[in-house]
Amino acid sequence: MKPRLFIGSSAEALPTLNLVKNEFAAVADCRAWPGIFEQNQSGLASLLKEARVCDFGILIATQDDLRESRGTSERTPRDNVIFEFGLFLGAVSPNRVFLLAEKGAALPSDLNGITINSYTLELGKYNSLPTVCEALSQRIQALANQSELGFLPSTALAVGYYHNFVRPLCKYLHHDGRVYLQNQDKLMHVEKFKLNVLLPADLSSNGVDDFVARYNRHHKLQAAATELASSQKRGYPFHFRIDPPDQDLTRKVEVQLFDVPTTLTTIAKSIDLCLDSSSIGKDENKQYLKTRELANFANVLQTLVDDDDNAKNSVEIALNIRL
Repeated sequence: MKPRLFIGSSAEALPTLNLVKNEFAAVADCRAWPGIFEQNQSGLASLLKEARVCDFGILIATQDDLRESRGTSERTPRDNVIFEFGLFLGAVSPNRVFLLAEKGAALPSDLNGITINSYTLELGKYNSLPTVCEALSQRIQALANQSELGFLPSTALAVGYYHNFVRPLCKYLHHDGRVYLQNQDKLMHVEKFKLNVLLPADLSSNGVDDFVARYNRHHKLQAAATELASSQKRGYPFHFRIDPPDQDLTRKVEVQLFDVPTTLTTIAKSIDLCLDSSSIGKDENKQYLKTRELANFANVLQTLVDDDDNAKNSVEIALNIRL
């Protein structure tokens, strides 16, 4: 899935915008400003919505206006371009929004001391438009594989899920290994295990509880926990199957554990609140955000697992799971 890239400019700079759009077409799903404004909506409302559903932004600052300031004349970008740069900078991330400034354009003094991507339309120059875009393209590709704390919660949820479930469960099973079958109070000793973290292909607005119940039933998984239900100690519940299935349960066994993080429900609810809609039907932006947040959840969790000696060879994360 390509990251979404918003590209904005003044009306006068549309030819340059189209050149920039072509430069990034291979690495991003480019969404240019003339096509993002919705019918019967204000321009600001459309821009705010776009900032919520895009991963990156590029604003093109060209020499559109002549400004007299303190006795000198300057060629400056259109005010709306600077406004939109600030809007996306705050809504998306300072690391993921870039100003592409035409050489010679006078920028606001607030940007003094900040590295700006200055370009010229003259080919063959060190700062020609294709050269500058190529550098930004590489930057976007690198950042697309990284995670940040953002408006939507997948990064924080993945960190919480790891520290509150994956990490302590893996540590317990490696160092103790005693688990109790649900409703049987029957003790089983685990020698080897694989924890399969399952992320649904389609995240329902109602959450993941129904998916969990149907998956466990379909695959005939048994419920167990690290503590008895009557215990005062905190236990970690999970579903599992004996694998291979013909093992002697009076001895230590190898098992496959399965868990669908119920915390994923928070992602679905947050997206519904973020993009409130009065219509019924599939919403492209909501679906994109759900897919993006699930992928980010998996990426963050994998990073944490890879740094954990108890988990890195015992946990597998599976995306796009269907019933």
